Amino acid sequence: MQKFSRKWEKICAWIANIIMILFSTLLAFVVFSGELSDLVNSQEFKGAFEEGLRSSNRASTNYDLNFLLSSITTFLKIYTIIIVVITVLAIIFSFLMKKRILAGVLFLILAILTFLVTVAWLFPVYILYLVVAIRLFIRKPNDDFNNFSNNSEDNKNIEVDKIEYI
Repeated sequence: MQKFSRKWEKICAWIANIIMILFSTLLAFVVFSGELSDLVNSQEFKGAFEEGLRSSNRASTNYDLNFLLSSITTFLKIYTIIIVVITVLAIIFSFLMKKRILAGVLFLILAILTFLVTVAWLFPVYILYLVVAIRLFIRKPNDDFNNFSNNSEDNKNIEVDKIEYI
């Protein structure tokens, strides 16, 4: 008989991990490479942003505009750090699948965190983490079956003994 494996759980977890790695790398590159600050400091962006504020019937001063833009930049940096931390945790949790219940709880927490942080727009990732968590909770190795297959020689001797008495 085949040995019990968590092949599909690992595949699902690593597909989600690869998506998170690509997303967090791209986001970190944009936010921390200076591209974001160049964009925010450009006059075209400031003009378009100010025009958007005016069209929403909100009066803005130069201080409000600069404050809003620096707040958005700071928010994006903190958001990127949170995404990178979640990605690192996902990779660590992927190596803990031998402990079924612990890994299931961790992947469930990871699915909830990913859902909340990405505001549900990174749909495949949190669904994959949720599937992994559910499969870890539901599928458990059958120890009796493994013990039976390992002791098949002993079982043959017992069967032979039973036949002799009949």
